[in-house]
Parts: sequence; structure tokens; C-alpha cells
Amino acid sequence: MLAGSTRDPWRLARPLDGSFIQPWRDDLALSGTQWAERVASARQLACRHLVLQWTRHGDDYTLDAELILRLLDFVLAAGCRLEVGLPYEADYWTVLEGRGTRGRSQLLEAAGRGCEAFLAAATFAGHPAFAGWYIPYEIDQASWVRPDDIAALSTLLRRLKAAAAATPLSISCFHSRNDSVRSLVDLFDALPELAGVRLLVQDGVGVFGLSNYRLLDTAFAYLRRLGRPFDVVVEVFDQHPSDQLEPGAFAADAAAFSRVSAQLELAAASGAERLIAFALHPYLTGPAPGAAHLRAAYERALALSQ
Repeated sequence: MLAGSTRDPWRLARPLDGSFIQPWRDDLALSGTQWAERVASARQLACRHLVLQWTRHGDDYTLDAELILRLLDFVLAAGCRLEVGLPYEADYWTVLEGRGTRGRSQLLEAAGRGCEAFLAAATFAGHPAFAGWYIPYEIDQASWVRPDDIAALSTLLRRLKAAAAATPLSISCFHSRNDSVRSLVDLFDALPELAGVRLLVQDGVGVFGLSNYRLLDTAFAYLRRLGRPFDVVVEVFDQHPSDQLEPGAFAADAAAFSRVSAQLELAAASGAERLIAFALHPYLTGPAPGAAHLRAAYERALALSQ
């Protein structure tokens, strides 16, 4: 628990409102019943706002229109809503780290074309469970500094806003530890095109611990001052420390309930409209180590907090 907090650790300061759904190739083999159960599990945990992270992962795999519509039907049946992620260029981070075979402008141009084509063909916006589009390119203050990079990202955002028309758009952002001088506010100021795009601010606790909230205070205050609605992405995993030294490596267990409870207290104080888990599956409802324990503790706290 946080120093000075007198709150009962078994009562939530505020529960989660939703969760990301991160689809992988193996998920294409899930039956309709399995997808429905995954959505129903989120609803049982009072998570009514779901975000499908992407609908295409580079050239690796694609969720076809039939599957997305079925997922929207399952979401509607559960009494939830779904933001649908746009197609994702899978070499995004490789390019940002300077290890790719193409430059940033080429990457973002391809991303823009792919998203525009997807939006032109999509028929999901009329579905009653549809809650908008999610842009699956996480942005941080350290990666977007050079004027030409900012210009390319600005162009992408303008293209997507035009293609989406009046349909809500959202995007995730996070404070990178790779730059201790710049803040997320610097990124927001450099990208006026973010106006009208809902920001999902990742809390970074799964990698950097609870102290990461201190680095987000100025961003939260900035968004509150402007009256811009935003969400906090609550990382309910605990990354293995050794993976932080290896590019592209990621392995994590479910976080301890005491840490998630403390996160929710900090996130509740941020002014966020919604607290979105990353992610219920696999870290509460799936196979991650510690998931069953975290879910049992969270369900107990949720019951006591209602």
C-alpha cells in the first residue's frame, strides 16, 4: 500500500472499467463459445469497455470482418462496448529503434494507407456495441522529437481523423524512461492533431513500478486543465526484470493484488474517466502465472467495494 494511505487494502478505491483485448495468431482458432466466454469474463469483473488492440498484425495475421462482427455481437450480448483497433504495422518498434529496413516516414505512410483502406471498407460503425476506433501506435515523448518525425506523425493523425470522420478515435501514450528531460506534455504540445483524439495514458507500472505515477502527474494535470477526457491504462502484469535489457523480449506474470489495488488508488486520483486494464486476459482471466490468485483477490475486493 501507499505510504500514508488509510484505505482498507481489500476495498478498491475504484474498480477497473474495461480492458484491452490483445489478439494473437492462436486466437484465430478460438471457437465462438471461447470468444463469448472471454467477453463474459470481462463483464463478470464489471469491465464494460473493451479495446481490441488491432485487427491486423503486419503480414502475420488478420482478423476478418466476420470474426470482428461476431466479437461485436458477443460484446453486445454481454452488455459491453468495443473500440476496434485499426490495422497495425508490426515493425513499428523495430523502425523506431533504428533497426528496421524502412524509415519512419515510409512506415507511417504505409500505416496511413492501410488504415484508410480498412476504414473505407469497414461496416462495423453501425453496430450497437461499437464504441469507436483505436489507433494501435503507442506514442511516447522520447521517440517523437525530431521535426521531420513529428511532421510525419502529424500527417498520419490528420489522415486518420479525416478517414474516421465523426467516429471517435483513441490512441495510447506513455512516458518513456529513455528521456528524463522531456515530458508527455511536450509531446502533446508538439502534436495539436491529438485534439479530439482520446488519450489512453499507460501507467507503466508493470515495467517501472508505482513510482511511475510521479512522472505522469504533469500530464494528468495538463489534461484536466484543458478539460480533455482521458483514460488510464492500468498494467496488471509484472514484467520479468531480465527482459527489460533485451530488445523485443517480453515475459510477465500477473501482478500481486496489493500492487494493483495501489495502482487503482493512484489512477482514481488522476482524473481519468475510465480505468482500462492491460489486460484481463491473460493476467486475470487467462493462463499467466498468478492470474488465478489475482482474479480471486480482485473479485473479493470488487464485491466488498460495491
